[in-house]
Amino acid sequence: MTATLFSIVLPGIIIVSILAYAVLPRWIVVTGPGKLIHKDVPKLNRYLNIVAWTQLVLMFVTVVLELPRPQMELIFFALIAVTGIAFALLEKKYLPGTRRYWVTLCWVAGMCIVFAIYGWVAYF
Repeated sequence: MTATLFSIVLPGIIIVSILAYAVLPRWIVVTGPGKLIHKDVPKLNRYLNIVAWTQLVLMFVTVVLELPRPQMELIFFALIAVTGIAFALLEKKYLPGTRRYWVTLCWVAGMCIVFAIYGWVAYF
């Protein structure tokens, strides 16, 4: 990844994350009747940690394999999208009555847009 492309991806990720986790919860009520959050459900917290660490290990393995740049970036994109969707599904199952999964799905959609912009700038 060149410095120019990195300057597209990093601010995009930061902006999407801030919008998803600071601004969206004000419009989407993310707590249910019991005001549950991730830390209130130990089983959910454990599963989210397992998914996150699995993603990191798979990314590390991908880097160690030294795949060509387009393949590695496509694998990273797929891992991030699958991890985000897994987070949303776990939140939907273990935080019933909340809409926390909508925020996570919006984050995944934003990340898809950032990676689409990156792919457009890098390869077209």
